[in-house]
Amino acid sequence: MGISDWWDSLTTNLPKNDRRRRSGRFLYTIWNIWKERNRRIFNGTRLTHLEVAAIAFEDIKQRSRAFGRAHVATDIG
Repeated sequence: MGISDWWDSLTTNLPKNDRRRRSGRFLYTIWNIWKERNRRIFNGTRLTHLEVAAIAFEDIKQRSRAFGRAHVATDIG
């Protein structure tokens, strides 16, 4: 199973707004993992996995405040 198939299996049966929220949360999480990778390589610093998760959650909350809850939900569950 490729990543596209995996993602489809997680989102296909969801309503459109739920798919968008899940996609947004996923993208913010992956983006922050990538930024942590760069921090470690280029700056020689490290955050814990909990710190990276907290930053991702804060990014999601900021986007929600800026664009409204319809774009990215603040619930992580």
